[in-house]
Amino acid sequence: METPQTVRSVSASTLKKDALILLLLCLCVNVVMAQWYDAKVGVDSKHYLLYSQRILEKGALFVELHYFWYLGYVLFVTVAKSLWNDIQMIVLLQILFHAIGVAALYYSSRYLFNNRLAAWGAALLLMLWPDMLFWNFMVMTESFCTSFTCLVILLLVLHVKKQWPMLWLLPAILLLFFIRPTGIAVLVAFGLMLASIYQLYLVKYRTALVIVGLALVAGLYLLINGMLDTFVLVENYATGEIVYLAASLPDNYPGKEMILLAPQDLTIPDAGLSPVVRLLLFIVYNPWYFAKLSGMKLFYFLTHTKPYYSPIHNLLLLLVLLPLYFSTAKTIISNTIMRPLRVFLITFFVVHCVIILFTIEDWDGRFLMPLLPFVFLLGSRGMALLCQQYSGVCLEAVVSGKQKVSAVFLSCRNILMKMTPSDKK
Repeated sequence: METPQTVRSVSASTLKKDALILLLLCLCVNVVMAQWYDAKVGVDSKHYLLYSQRILEKGALFVELHYFWYLGYVLFVTVAKSLWNDIQMIVLLQILFHAIGVAALYYSSRYLFNNRLAAWGAALLLMLWPDMLFWNFMVMTESFCTSFTCLVILLLVLHVKKQWPMLWLLPAILLLFFIRPTGIAVLVAFGLMLASIYQLYLVKYRTALVIVGLALVAGLYLLINGMLDTFVLVENYATGEIVYLAASLPDNYPGKEMILLAPQDLTIPDAGLSPVVRLLLFIVYNPWYFAKLSGMKLFYFLTHTKPYYSPIHNLLLLLVLLPLYFSTAKTIISNTIMRPLRVFLITFFVVHCVIILFTIEDWDGRFLMPLLPFVFLLGSRGMALLCQQYSGVCLEAVVSGKQKVSAVFLSCRNILMKMTPSDKK
């Protein structure tokens, strides 16, 4: 494994060269994929495009109820359309951000672990992940959100490891929050990270801490209520959907089987209550049903598998993701990462999983995408150490084997040289 001195000595050459190679390689991979993929729009794309078009027409921002929580991506689309009013421009910018995100993840890994192999592993996983390449060509939030998450990770690493000013980080956190509703995870994670950084001050001023804490909890409650007010949750629980809209799909359509049969005595809280209260009451009234439903959502979310995928597809996903999850957990437990950053990463991951528990998994698994940079970053470190360990063992075995073969050869030669002519006959 490389030492900090090694990283400093190559920072001006190897780091920049590797990042440039990865950036160019990522662009080339996407150019190749463009032979199979065209710029596409999904079900939600028309809403982003319409919202963006109205912003351009009005020349100002405005609140669009449900899609206000996607404002970050809508602004991204608006910038793209102002450059060239065609969805091709949106795709081109998504591909560019994908390449930048790959380079950012590489830098993050090098600064965190001082391991070139781990950095290349994380970057290549993000670059070549099939779903990432697919979403680059869709006018949906997944590609931009995942790439921008990589930039936020780099800014966090630079802030914690190199004391970069918070001024660079705050706008990025705010934009990531507004790219999609699950961005609330970044707010919670960032808040807990700040608490871990300034914990000594928080202990010193306990009264102020209690007041500020209660205000933040109240604000978070109002924020979640406002966000959930534009979503349908409790009614979806009654349908037993594990993946979104499974109940409304035709009988022979992939995903139709992703439904859990609801019990006849299912209790639905009154519709006049606030979304958060209704959600909590549903769990209290139907604990076993909610546990089964949410557990199945979380399973399919984290494994990324689906019954309607081919067995080979599901097997490959498990062979890649499960070792990465295990390696990620080992990296977190090892305390290799500074505590504030570890708090952020754990919180971001956990809150994302909780969001899926309370909402729903998508039939194509796209909700996992923003978590992949964290898994690739932390998981690649353990995998790299394992490879280096076994490569060292193999190299040692090869060297030892060569020495033994050489010794045998020399022994045979000495015996032959000592043989008399009569012996040879």
